Amino acid sequence: ARRMLGRTLLIRLMRNEAELKSCMENDVAAAQSDLRFLTAEQLLLLRVPTLSFATEAGSHSARISFLEAVDRQLFSKLPGRCRRGG
Repeated sequence: ARRMLGRTLLIRLMRNEAELKSCMENDVAAAQSDLRFLTAEQLLLLRVPTLSFATEAGSHSARISFLEAVDRQLFSKLPGRCRRGG
């Protein structure tokens, strides 16, 4: 089964060892499908440093899709966390 092929990139991003804007597009695209395995806290570690990342440039399409996927995963997991009280 395919699981966490983008693990290395996600770990580097969460540890602030890499910035999303400097990652290769194909690495970002590959890591996107692994976002579903992350907790809300891990998703926040990815999202907070990129809150000011705003571009419409076609060269950043994988990064934009990645951030949209982070947001979708985060918003799908947060209600459950709130109901459980944290």
